[in-house]
Amino acid sequence: MAVADLDGDHHQDVMVGLADYVSVMLGRGDGSFQNHIDYMVSRASVTGVALGDFSGHGALDLAASGGSGVQLLRNTAVSALLPSSVDFGAQAVGTTRGAQVVTISDPAVASLQLKAISIAGANPGDFSQTSTCGSGLQGGAHCVVTVTFSPQAIGTRTASLQIGATVSGASYRVGLAGLGK
Repeated sequence: MAVADLDGDHHQDVMVGLADYVSVMLGRGDGSFQNHIDYMVSRASVTGVALGDFSGHGALDLAASGGSGVQLLRNTAVSALLPSSVDFGAQAVGTTRGAQVVTISDPAVASLQLKAISIAGANPGDFSQTSTCGSGLQGGAHCVVTVTFSPQAIGTRTASLQIGATVSGASYRVGLAGLGK
């Protein structure tokens, strides 16, 4: 077992090695914890866990030891976008097509800090967005971006939903398309 502020929120978190996985419980800062997040490891039986910045990226990583060695679980925010593109189909110019939802997930232990969510590309004025994301996501959390399509002209209209994150300057994109008629 190990205790440390793994997700950078200034609350103590608990990591426990159990059988073939490591269970992480993020602290709430009031003596209680969020539901555990389990990470499978390839070691036959986890006998210990240790924390350190093993990869030199400024965040605590977790090492799980077992009968056949040590496995490193890097504490790096990773995001998943679903869907990876949105096609609104045909829509009359000057009217708005119903909203489509893009989900941003952070399946890692580390928090994902967001810089900006915007629409860019060839026809950004034809699309608009609102989001529940705020400035970031805690590990294991998700938020949604709602996108609408209001074509300003006849023909194919394209843009991209851009999500900027502070992790190594990462930028994520979801393609947007529609047809003005």
